[in-house]
Amino acid sequence: MVGMKTKVENREFMPELQNKPSASFQAFEKEFKEQMRDLYKHIEGYQDVVIHELTQGSIVVNYMVLLKVPASTKANKTLKTISNELINAITSSTICNESCEGDNFE
Repeated sequence: MVGMKTKVENREFMPELQNKPSASFQAFEKEFKEQMRDLYKHIEGYQDVVIHELTQGSIVVNYMVLLKVPASTKANKTLKTISNELINAITSSTICNESCEGDNFE
């Protein structure tokens, strides 16, 4: 898994977005997952994203990218390479600005 954070500036934050069962969160999550699926489709091992939380600041999305990386002696190097590819994909997309970030998570 790779932890990521991005800011969606073309949407207005609403308190309902903090409530995962709400219709607002569910609609946002569906649209976000579709956009990430299209954005990350070329990333080796990409499976899905899981939104951990949405916070104010337009909408700040803290999420995890789920990857299927083959177990090998090069797994850490592969994960680091894929992490960089994820960061490059999100920072070069039109949905991102300078506030996009990514980190490795074990």
